[in-house]
Amino acid sequence: MATNYQTYLKFTAIILACAFAFPFDQAPAQSEEDSAIEEIMVTARKKEESLQDVPLAVSVYTGAYLEEARVNDVSDLLTQIPGVGYGQPFKSFTPIGIRGASSQDDYPGADPNVAIFIDEVYLGTTTTLEFDLLDLERVEVLRGPQGTLFGRNTNGGIIHFITRNPDEEFRARASLTVGNHERLEISGLVSGQIAEGVFGSLTAKARDTGGYTRNLATGSKLGKEDITSMRGKLRFMPNEQLDIIITGDYMIDNSFGIPQDFLGGQSQLMRDLGIPAVNSFDEVSQDLDGHYDRDSWGLVAKVSYDAGVGVFHSITSYRDYKNEMYDYDFDGVNGKSSNPLHSAEAFPYQNTEVETFTQELRMDWEIGEKIDLVTGFYYLDQKNRRDEVLNPNGLPNSEASAWTVVTEEQADQLVNSNSYAVFFDTTIDVTEQVALFGGYRWTRDEKDGTFFCHVEGGFWCSNVFESDFSDSWEEPTWRVGANFHLNSDIMVYGSYTEGFKSGGFTGAGAGNFDAEGNPIGEESVKIPYKPEFTESWEVGLRTQWLNNLATANITYFNVQYKDLQYLLLNAASGGSQFDAGNIGHANNNGVETEFSFQLTENFRLWANYTWQSGDYGGGASNFGGDSFDGNPLKLTPKHSFGMGGSYDHHLPNGSALRLSGDWSEKSRHYFAEESGPDDSEKLAGLVNLQGSWTSPSERLEVTLWVRNLLDKRDKTGYWDDFFQWWLRYETEVDYIVDVANFSPPRYFGATVTWRFE
Repeated sequence: MATNYQTYLKFTAIILACAFAFPFDQAPAQSEEDSAIEEIMVTARKKEESLQDVPLAVSVYTGAYLEEARVNDVSDLLTQIPGVGYGQPFKSFTPIGIRGASSQDDYPGADPNVAIFIDEVYLGTTTTLEFDLLDLERVEVLRGPQGTLFGRNTNGGIIHFITRNPDEEFRARASLTVGNHERLEISGLVSGQIAEGVFGSLTAKARDTGGYTRNLATGSKLGKEDITSMRGKLRFMPNEQLDIIITGDYMIDNSFGIPQDFLGGQSQLMRDLGIPAVNSFDEVSQDLDGHYDRDSWGLVAKVSYDAGVGVFHSITSYRDYKNEMYDYDFDGVNGKSSNPLHSAEAFPYQNTEVETFTQELRMDWEIGEKIDLVTGFYYLDQKNRRDEVLNPNGLPNSEASAWTVVTEEQADQLVNSNSYAVFFDTTIDVTEQVALFGGYRWTRDEKDGTFFCHVEGGFWCSNVFESDFSDSWEEPTWRVGANFHLNSDIMVYGSYTEGFKSGGFTGAGAGNFDAEGNPIGEESVKIPYKPEFTESWEVGLRTQWLNNLATANITYFNVQYKDLQYLLLNAASGGSQFDAGNIGHANNNGVETEFSFQLTENFRLWANYTWQSGDYGGGASNFGGDSFDGNPLKLTPKHSFGMGGSYDHHLPNGSALRLSGDWSEKSRHYFAEESGPDDSEKLAGLVNLQGSWTSPSERLEVTLWVRNLLDKRDKTGYWDDFFQWWLRYETEVDYIVDVANFSPPRYFGATVTWRFE
């Protein structure tokens, strides 16, 4: 179905017109307080305040909504956030783009443009982002640079997961879910007071599915999930001033099967082997099934002390993440040709280990009644190691012009990263209507490490070597702005913010070629790419109408990027090697809108629409290749549209029915700077529906649900078939077939939840 965004805009206008024309007074039994939209409180500025009073572009997803909509993990959430693009060629790599800022480099020496935080703790790299969501209070999505308020700097934005803290309220529940594709989920939660001034909570979830794609070559079902997650909290409040929270979490993932779907056609390898073209989401035929062995655990200690003039916070965290990925089949074909040019396997083994220690010391000051001040110090120590075994049959020997067979090679990279920062942010209430705000951050990042090549003449490695590297970068950044309350329901603001992301090193270029096509081997891994800089302008309007029966938030932004970091194929090498570097500059501007309507006490609607337009400039090009000036920014959909709602109906016996649903759509966005037609995807109408019945005691709830009602299969990762990019440069015969990873099919099922008093 062709996407028509003019229709969506008209549809949004109709919703708005109907909402403001709705005869709210037809329900005289309900009070204005009962029918008003529930106020959403956030901590985006390190203090609790209403979302409508925050002079930042923030989207909020409450924990209740996420549970109801069955948003199980980070990927589910990313499909719903307006304006956000993402990819996931495999579970250990989830690049995210916000306002055009993104990174496709998942090597240990690289940092993400969009940072993930859990309870104010920086999670780390793009390799650690896929996890289940457990007992969340809310998720706050902050767009644009956020370095003056959060410990770790970020250029594109922050996705902050805020979990519920235990308190006096006793909460306990257990849930069982069954569904198609052999889906089985079990989850449980208990939270409450343990002793005087001591509180605790424990939540756990196990999810298992039977897969959705049959591998004709092995008979296995691919896409199986086997994930167990848990989190425990202990909270000590010996007096009114002191609050200590100790959090531990654990996740293990033994998911099986990584299907590689053809986009169409028949490759030369398939012709050699007499294999017909397979173009089905339900069936593939590949040598290797592929599977994961991921586990992660973390500990966080947060100490908060109210000193009268403000609250002191110490946040200490340690996280250990390991991911082993086996038998990732790049060519997606069952068999090998006698011609090595036509055969390749890759990643029989890839191991990633990330250890992250962070320490944040922060003081949230209250100076009189008019000044709020945040001051802080931040430290990060991260050890990131990746070991790869590559079986690249048919790839070129860097020391000879002939194409040869490399049976196996191993390349390892270890990077130690240290980051130091001091920051402050302040808000000054000049009058009851006018406030000024601003902040400053100084950052110093240091990176050093070693790259190991174990096989001579490999794809990643031009020779056998062990090469050390190191460098450091530092930069001041700041923000300034003002907001003005026209009245209690309307607020406007404007701001200017700078962002900084340090330089780094990549292991992808270990066999790179120089401009003349000569291999530079171990010297290439010592060459860092430069830091990346952001200048962001933002103007926003926050409004509520009809005694808070409707809200409308609108933001305009303009972002200028300098020295964007990239990871691309090096055209000077004939397209057979990666190269990491910097693009001259890029820009992006757009409008973000979010609306909500409480049509009656029981009927609520919401909608959002984001338009953005950004491209590369400043001589942007692949090293030694063609310019891609004017190409759209990767992971940046031009149009994003979403809407949803819920309706509650109370039955005479005291039980209740609830119907809810949501619809998301995003226009085409690209996974790389080259903006190839196959290397892109659009979210073509993701529809989710839920219907639940709650008993009169509210202890029992039964929910029927369906995700991806229209069974849309969206591309999440893309590869040129069996790593033979160079054929586009070396031959005039176009027999390459592309393979890709796709999102799961339609899921439906039932969930039974029992709540204990």
